[in-house]
Amino acid sequence: MFSKIFGDIGLQAVMAGLDGVGKTTILYKLNLGEVVTSVPAFHFYVETVEFRNTKITNMEVGFQKLYPLERHLIKQANSLIYVIDSQDRERLDDNKLFLNKFYDDEELKTMPVLIFANKQDLPYAIDLPKLTEQLELYKLKDRKWKVQPCCATTLKGVYEGLNWLSFAIKSQTEENKNQKEKEKEKEKEKENEKENEKEN
Repeated sequence: MFSKIFGDIGLQAVMAGLDGVGKTTILYKLNLGEVVTSVPAFHFYVETVEFRNTKITNMEVGFQKLYPLERHLIKQANSLIYVIDSQDRERLDDNKLFLNKFYDDEELKTMPVLIFANKQDLPYAIDLPKLTEQLELYKLKDRKWKVQPCCATTLKGVYEGLNWLSFAIKSQTEENKNQKEKEKEKEKEKENEKENEKEN
């Protein structure tokens, strides 16, 4: 399934979120393969699952002071998958705190982000428009992002979200490639201008 979705581009994602939101359930339900690394720590937990061209690092979002460590893991990926418990209104601010740091990080500004709104099948789940507003996703003007309703226990909505992520990664990879080519052309133009000035 993952080979069909991601093909040659591969998936190197960090799956992040608060504790108990359904991250591990999604990974195990997908049945990707063996857990390659598992590193528990105080208020921080990391495990990496690999399967063919797929690598997902699952981590729990810690306190504000842990963001540098979380950021280090995210920088090694090509996408962020953030999982939220749609019924958990009390911790919306905690989710927003982490996501705001991610939004404002200049080095990560081109990274696509897929937000799984888990437990949308349960009563009293926050609807998507309100969730989008509460998480201030309007800040993501230049970034590819999507809020995908899902149910971790049945995987309803999960493959749809991953399909979108596949296209987003492909598109962003192409844009990054074009941007680098433009930068190289500008550098060549500057070098040519300098050479012309020396000759004159």
